[in-house]
Amino acid sequence: MWPLIAIAGVALSAIGGALYEKYFSDKEKRAKKKWQENRIEFEKYISEQEVEISRYTSRVNSELDFHTLTNMHFTSMKIADQAYNLFDYSKIYLDAMNRNLKTTSERKQKILLLFKSKIKYSKKLKLTEELKEIDEMRNQLFKDKDVLNSQTNSLKTRLRSFNKRTSSLKYKIRDNCGEKGKDWYNRLEQRKKYRN
Repeated sequence: MWPLIAIAGVALSAIGGALYEKYFSDKEKRAKKKWQENRIEFEKYISEQEVEISRYTSRVNSELDFHTLTNMHFTSMKIADQAYNLFDYSKIYLDAMNRNLKTTSERKQKILLLFKSKIKYSKKLKLTEELKEIDEMRNQLFKDKDVLNSQTNSLKTRLRSFNKRTSSLKYKIRDNCGEKGKDWYNRLEQRKKYRN
């Protein structure tokens, strides 16, 4: 038999569901689950945080909003960091799909070679059925892979936009929150230098 995986939101076929459970590691299963559950959640967090940033940055009131804005910046950074960690799950998931596509391709080639040899008619019928299942599964894998790539690219685009907004927030704090804002900004930049 050959492995099969299904991607976020795509229904598993009866064959695919059983194979997924049987042939995928616990790590791959966890990656699939984490990606599916958390991707939508983080997109929601990003949207909510963007609304908050827009609401506060449109009316910065110097010292009065300093703590609110710095807390908002810290929260934004945490959301982005956690969302970027999701890409590890996406990669595990994609690697598993690529492995499965390779495995099904190799199995298909073996079956095609068997057709060229002298085998019984009953064996050819079984191999024809298996070949049909492989083709169906490969088609689904390619569709599912497209879905995963689309979701991953969408989240990356969303995070780039979110990071720009978070970056503009730090400049707002620096420029509109007096000496506290300037000091906070300088300390933030120093920490970034040490991390790199």
